[in-house]
Amino acid sequence: MRYIITRYVAPGTEIWSDEWRAYRGIPTWGPAAVPYTHRTVNHQHHFVDPVTGANTQRIESNWRAIKSAILTHTGGQMESLHRRLVEYAWRVEHRGMEFHSLIAEINRQFPQT
Repeated sequence: MRYIITRYVAPGTEIWSDEWRAYRGIPTWGPAAVPYTHRTVNHQHHFVDPVTGANTQRIESNWRAIKSAILTHTGGQMESLHRRLVEYAWRVEHRGMEFHSLIAEINRQFPQT
C-alpha cells in the first residue's frame, strides 16, 4: 500500500479513506517537508465524517462502475484487469467522441514513423 501511494500520490495531498488498518501510517509516508494529510471515516458510525467531511463515496461509486463495466465485457472474468482498467479510463475521458475524432486521437497518440 505504501509503495502505491508514495509512487502515484503527490506529496502534500489530502487522502480520504476508511479506517482500514493498512492505511494508518499514511501521514508518515510522505516526505517530512510535505507530509500527506489523512482524513478517515468510520463506516460503522457514518458514511460521511460529521467533523471533517471525509468520505469514500466517490471512489466506491467509481469502483462499482468499473467492476460492472469490466465484468460485463469479460463475461464475469477478471483476467486482463490492467487492460480493461485502461480501456475504461479512456472511455470515460473521451465519452461521446465521434468516430472520426477517435481515429484522429489514435493517430495523435500513435503517429506513424
